[in-house]
Amino acid sequence: MGYAFERNVWLYGAIFFIIGWAGSVIFTAIVYSIGKRFDILEQSNHRTIHRHAVPKLGGIAIFMAMLVGSALASFLLYETVVPLVLIVGGILVHLFGIYDDLLDANCYLKLLVQLIAAGFAISGGFVFHSVAVGGFSLYVGWIAIPLSLLWIAGISNAVNLIDGLDGLASGVALSAALTMALLFLMKGDYPFTIMSLLMAGTFSGFLLFNWHPSRIFMGDCGSLLIGYLLGSLSLKAAQIHPGTISLFIPMLLLGLPVFDTALAVIRRLKRGVHPFHADNDHVHHQLMRIGLSHRRTVMLLIMVNVVLCLMALKVAIWDNSIVIVIIAALSIVLVRGMLIVYIRTKNKVVDAILEKKFNN
Repeated sequence: MGYAFERNVWLYGAIFFIIGWAGSVIFTAIVYSIGKRFDILEQSNHRTIHRHAVPKLGGIAIFMAMLVGSALASFLLYETVVPLVLIVGGILVHLFGIYDDLLDANCYLKLLVQLIAAGFAISGGFVFHSVAVGGFSLYVGWIAIPLSLLWIAGISNAVNLIDGLDGLASGVALSAALTMALLFLMKGDYPFTIMSLLMAGTFSGFLLFNWHPSRIFMGDCGSLLIGYLLGSLSLKAAQIHPGTISLFIPMLLLGLPVFDTALAVIRRLKRGVHPFHADNDHVHHQLMRIGLSHRRTVMLLIMVNVVLCLMALKVAIWDNSIVIVIIAALSIVLVRGMLIVYIRTKNKVVDAILEKKFNN
């Protein structure tokens, strides 16, 4: 890219943020109207928070806004902003997500599609070969390929899992995309800066419709796509040298979905159920059980992810990463411990009141 572009990167970034936002708003309104017209709706059930049918497949709007924005960037800037491998992989997970939203796909088939899409990303250089931790670097060799596959597919699933409350997944994705834009800008990687801001604009436009009470859901076609893009791009954002990533940057950038997914897998294995078996015990469910409203729960969790993203920036600027991650981990464990104590205490009080009323 030329000197003029580098000098005005924030201007171009703002333009493509607005393009992503406007495209997302327009396409979301169209998908919403089609969903209402043809009854393409998400019905309420025992696992959902909403109590009425809501149009789904909002991820189509996110996909179209990203596709149009990337095409405009290539045309106006004479530069590929979204690599072809991510477009191909994104199309794959997006189309499968639509199939899953409409026909409820098998979980193993979903994982296979995610791994194939991750393979496209890896073929385009979204992979690491060495891991840096606190000034030390560890070469992982051939294990880098399966680890990168699992990371990208895992984040795709993780974003899908936190998409349980209105605005949660899109809000978390917005904070991660904005942080990655700053990381790429700091490294002088301007095409990915533009891509990150285009993503951020797209997510913010969709959030207008997805905030509680949501008028449309993104569905798996949206959450799987967002997770795929964030998982792939985070490996580039975390690079400190070609092929070497700072281990804790991607983990902090996507700290909330990673933490919630890890807890979900551990919880389900302890109960003797399949790790892919859905339940109502995610972090957002637990916060609502202790009395937080829908909006306050979402705002709290987005703020938590924003703090983790700021820590990722701190790691990138001042690589005392072990200290920062220990503080972040202890903070999360402390908050979770307080929630558990609160829930158990509240349950005991409720049980005592019910028992007293029953005895009387």
